[in-house]
Amino acid sequence: MEIIQVFIVDMPTAIRGLTVRNEDGSYTILINAGLSHEEQCKVYDHEIEHINNHDYDHMYDASKIEWMRHSA
Repeated sequence: MEIIQVFIVDMPTAIRGLTVRNEDGSYTILINAGLSHEEQCKVYDHEIEHINNHDYDHMYDASKIEWMRHSA
C-alpha cells in the first residue's frame, strides 16, 4: 500500500497539479487551489492514475508520460 499525501496549494494557473515520488517511496500530490472543486477532483484522479500506472518507474520526461497517458 502506497502512502499518498495530498495538498491543495496556490500555484501558477498553468499548473493544474503535480505528483512527486518521495525518497521513502511515498507520494505527494499538489493540486492547484485556484481550480474549482470539480477540476481539483479531476486532477486528483489524473495524478492517481500516474501512480497506479507506475509512471514514476520509467525514465521518461513528463511531456512524454502525459502524451502516453492521454493518447491511450
